[in-house]
Amino acid sequence: MERLARTPDDQFADGFNDLIAELETRLRDEEAVMEALNYPALRSHREQHARALAALHHAQPQVEGGDIALGHEALQLLPKWLLLHRSTMDLALASATRSPTPRSRRHSTAARTDSQDRRARYVRVQAQGEWERV
Repeated sequence: MERLARTPDDQFADGFNDLIAELETRLRDEEAVMEALNYPALRSHREQHARALAALHHAQPQVEGGDIALGHEALQLLPKWLLLHRSTMDLALASATRSPTPRSRRHSTAARTDSQDRRARYVRVQAQGEWERV
C-alpha cells in the first residue's frame, strides 16, 4: 500500500487494480480456511470482506478513468479498515482456531487433524498482521 501511495499518477490505476486483486486473493484464502474449519461466524466475516471489496470495486472504474484522488482516498482508508478488521473479526477467528490445551484435547472426542492445525496457524498469522504486505 505504501508503494502504491508513491506510484506516479500515470501508473496508479494499474497498481490500484493489482491491490484489489491481491486483497481479493487473500480474503478468499481466509474464507476458505474458515469454511474448512466450519467457523460459526463465517457469514458475518465474509460480509465484512464483501463490503470492503465493494467499496474498492465502486472506486475502481473512476480511478481507471483518471480520478487518482479517489484512489488515494481509498488507499488511505484501507489500512484503517484492515486494522479494525484484524483487531475484531480476525482476532475472534484466531481465538476460535487456537488448539485446545493438552488436557482438553485428551478429553475431547473431536481432536483437530494436522490440516486443521495448519489452517488455524495460517489464520493466526493473518490476524497478527501479515496484511501489512498487501
